[in-house]
Amino acid sequence: MKRFVCLLLCLVMLIPAAGSLAASTIPITKVSISMDAPKPGDKATTPAVSLPSGSHCKYIADKSLWLEPYEPVAIPESTSLQAGKLYRVELYLEADSMYDFSDNMKVECTAPYWELDAEPEGGTCKVYIIFYVTEAGVKLLSSASLALALPEDEIPASEKPAVTMPSGAHCKYVPDKSGWIDEATMKKDEFPTDTMPSSAVLRAGKTYTAFIYLEASEGYRFDVFPEISCTSKAKSVESLSKYTYCLVYATFTMPKDAARLITGGSVSLNLPQNQTTAAQKPDVTVPSGAHYKYVPGKSGWYRSNDSSAMLPSSAVLKASKSYTALIYLRADDGYVFSPDIRIKVQCASEVKKVVTVPKKNCCLVYVTFVVPKVIISLKPFTIRRIKVLKKGKATVYWKRPGKKSLKKTRKVQIQISTDKTFKSKVITRYGNPKKLSQTIRHLKKGTMYYIRIRAYRKTGSLLYVSRWSAVKKFKTKKK
Repeated sequence: MKRFVCLLLCLVMLIPAAGSLAASTIPITKVSISMDAPKPGDKATTPAVSLPSGSHCKYIADKSLWLEPYEPVAIPESTSLQAGKLYRVELYLEADSMYDFSDNMKVECTAPYWELDAEPEGGTCKVYIIFYVTEAGVKLLSSASLALALPEDEIPASEKPAVTMPSGAHCKYVPDKSGWIDEATMKKDEFPTDTMPSSAVLRAGKTYTAFIYLEASEGYRFDVFPEISCTSKAKSVESLSKYTYCLVYATFTMPKDAARLITGGSVSLNLPQNQTTAAQKPDVTVPSGAHYKYVPGKSGWYRSNDSSAMLPSSAVLKASKSYTALIYLRADDGYVFSPDIRIKVQCASEVKKVVTVPKKNCCLVYVTFVVPKVIISLKPFTIRRIKVLKKGKATVYWKRPGKKSLKKTRKVQIQISTDKTFKSKVITRYGNPKKLSQTIRHLKKGTMYYIRIRAYRKTGSLLYVSRWSAVKKFKTKKK
């Protein structure tokens, strides 16, 4: 009897220990997925996926399926995948016994993808991969620029927008499929589709939208979200990719006296680097269709504290010193500068001051700056989206530049701030440029943040960077 009681007591003591042993699991921190990228004509059947040995988890094909890219809508298996469209695959993973998926688990995929995300929940994990289906051998156009000459007053809508494309654009402008849209007839929440009749007339002071049809060259297709820039003074530029062609909508206000009075303008200035001689005139570019020209012979450099005389050609511009660039602009025949004109200076680095002095047929632009130690030469990164997580965390997803530029980039510099000008309360983080995302932690809950990124590489005392990306904003969750 005593032996039986002792044995029973030992079993009771072992039960908690066995329970704690069963509760402890080993976290899975990394999963590599092998699969082929979808091709046009493939059916939306269960994806063929393999996991390397030692993954400590298995792929459940019966619980995996194809979905719409940004909606939880399943795609029937009989559907054929089409080129030029986004598709999302949901892969269901199940951990082996004694294993759980880590909250910070990293997922890799052998196939080229658009976006990748994972939702680990203990012993199961859903992996979402978005693919952009393209034809074999096709190159994607992720960006393009065009020059739009603003029309003069009283022109008929039958005259198509005057658009020019730079050489090597790999796309062409199709005037016959382009036209004008009256902003007064546009529906606010819909993309405009109806162009103005040819009998209509464009009036000065009114707002219109130029509808521009771009067609991809042979062997090229437009990316799903191409960045289209317009050198003209447009209020907004929107684009809609249709794979083989792209629709661009440039909204602007017809200037009064457009045939003679220059009411606005811009120039691009490349700041000089350290040890540049003053004999080299300011590197200035004027946009096409601007109705004025840059005159290097009447331009030059001043010391910022002495505007009495230009620097001699033998002078040397030194890093961290302040100087003023004089940019001389001359109006084209038949045009004059408005007395209240302000010339915008587009510059990769910050400038301290810009002063515009119009003199009817000419305009003097004084740009005060500091010669930078930072050299802006890398290709920029683009923020795709921001995913707000719980506990003061957020993940930023970016788009990388080409392979040649990526080799020159060592880090992705990320700046987050509650100040949209980034002049105070700035948090700086660094990410791996070979990856496509970075999670930011320790943010204040329920707070609005602004974020921007750029390419970054430091070599000795020199810092090579790219231009900052467009600023995005997001608000952290309250819990």
